[in-house]
Amino acid sequence: MTLYQLPYWVLLGISAFGVLSSALTIAALLPRFRAAAASPTSVPASGALPSLSLIVPIKGADPHTAAHLHALVSSDLPGEVEFLFALESDQDPAYSICARVRDQHPTRAIRVILTGPAGARMGKQHNLAVAGREARYAVIGSMDADVAVDPDTLRLALDALRDPTTGIAYFLPCYQGPGPVGGTGVALYTNYSFSPNMATLALRGG
Repeated sequence: MTLYQLPYWVLLGISAFGVLSSALTIAALLPRFRAAAASPTSVPASGALPSLSLIVPIKGADPHTAAHLHALVSSDLPGEVEFLFALESDQDPAYSICARVRDQHPTRAIRVILTGPAGARMGKQHNLAVAGREARYAVIGSMDADVAVDPDTLRLALDALRDPTTGIAYFLPCYQGPGPVGGTGVALYTNYSFSPNMATLALRGG
């Protein structure tokens, strides 16, 4: 092997590792999907749903922000739930969107929390930390503002938390829709490599 051939062998090794990792991930996940498909999903767990404080850390807005927040607060979720929209300043473009969503859903407990400058922290960490101190309920969830949820997403998470062996309920993201070449690359990697591998690791615990 010459020095010029070395990069090709390195790339071949990386590719082979990726393929093997994906194959092992599929082998680990398929039995779980089959078991889930065979089990009844319409039978609710016993007991009331836990009360939930759902934090949405926000910085900036895009054309889908309003629709995503509307879908979130319109979730089919009985019981006590509050939605905390956490952003650093009322000068943020997302502030008016958050306030409008709050005003258009008067029957929902929605608070817009101004967290102040992030300082040395990453903005999302700062927003989550401040809003977490404002949460009313013991069960705290968080979701990015660029995520579109189905009407029953939150209910499924709380159903899972009624099992005493479940410590955390986590939904793996799935990227959809058109995007630039770089964004499409990130979407393909996340949907077909990162998320399945993280799901496999999650199966090792609660």
